[in-house]
Amino acid sequence: MTITILDGGMATTLERTFHKDLSGYLWSAACLKDCPAAIKAVHTAHLDAGAEIITTCTYQASFEGFRRAGYTDNEAVELMLRGVELADEARKEYQENTGKSIKVALSLGCYGAILANGAEYSGDYGDISLQSLVDFHRRRLDVFFNDGIPYRGIDFILFETVPSYLEAQAIHQLLRETPYTVPSMVSFSCNSLHTVCHGEPIAQCVALFNDLNHVSAVGVNCTKPRFITSLLQDIHGATQNKTLLVYPDGGEEWDAEARAWKVETKMDAQQFGSMFKSWIKQFGSDFIIGGCCGTTAHHISSISHLVDQ
Repeated sequence: MTITILDGGMATTLERTFHKDLSGYLWSAACLKDCPAAIKAVHTAHLDAGAEIITTCTYQASFEGFRRAGYTDNEAVELMLRGVELADEARKEYQENTGKSIKVALSLGCYGAILANGAEYSGDYGDISLQSLVDFHRRRLDVFFNDGIPYRGIDFILFETVPSYLEAQAIHQLLRETPYTVPSMVSFSCNSLHTVCHGEPIAQCVALFNDLNHVSAVGVNCTKPRFITSLLQDIHGATQNKTLLVYPDGGEEWDAEARAWKVETKMDAQQFGSMFKSWIKQFGSDFIIGGCCGTTAHHISSISHLVDQ
């Protein structure tokens, strides 16, 4: 059995542990520019909690998004690469102190992440074409890769919170056409027991990648824990020779009328770690597990203790 621990929510940890205000558009760019030490500290906190893969603070990274937030293209490239450098610095320091082997995943959010309208949880992109989505992802990856060779420190490409079959097709086409020299992982956002947020079956979405050996893992993230067991069953049945990847959110529900989180739906760290027991028992032969929005290093520590046991 191979269980690998992923980190927790970057934004959540910056807010709740390091008290950063992330209310502005494209908060990751602002943090990369103004408080890189806090981002590095988040990486270190997750490593101390037991994470074996840390994800870069580049989820929102795109030229379109940076322009809308007032940055030039040159500034965008500098900040994107700085996100990788901070993760790599934290990894190297941790490895020197502990001797443990740590990997860095390049976090790439879906197209909806740059729209700032919740589209990563609906997949409603208007009339955008498949080729436009391919071009969007390719141009962003060109920042981090030179002829398929990664910028120093990148061990994986992680496409996160993918909400639709159309965007899955775009990522598949890009990875089929371009020989990146590190493995890729693809994770979907889901809002039901069997479907991604746009409504297509999760099984259909993950099965797309069966013909790409360099896609090493597929799964779900930023999804309510109550949906995970059913989704994993569908993914497990539809994939071939892929590691299962799951890092749900912390369970919190949004009250649209009150414009506030429902406190009673929030999972504490112990609850979060405990729910992985049945998933590991059922699917844990080759599994990457962690947390997304609403989770911090405390949640990752709870998972780590479970795996140690």
